[in-house]
Amino acid sequence: MLIELGICLAAGPLPQSARSARAMLKSKALINVRDYIAERGHGVDALRKVMFPTKKKFIKDLRTRRVPLPWIKERGLTMFLSHMHFH
Repeated sequence: MLIELGICLAAGPLPQSARSARAMLKSKALINVRDYIAERGHGVDALRKVMFPTKKKFIKDLRTRRVPLPWIKERGLTMFLSHMHFH
């Protein structure tokens, strides 16, 4: 997933554990699941274009374009779940 989203390069170093990979994914993969599904077959550049530059913009988008939790879980995309508090 880190390579697919362009967070880590294929030839570069990857996190040493699943926990650190998950932490990196959650901190840098600021992408709505809807956008990920729509762009995943179009390459890294397409995915990077729909990623948000800041958490603030990402949270604002999540408030307006939520995806139902069961839909995410059925597709095995729980790594995209964001545990942020919306105020």
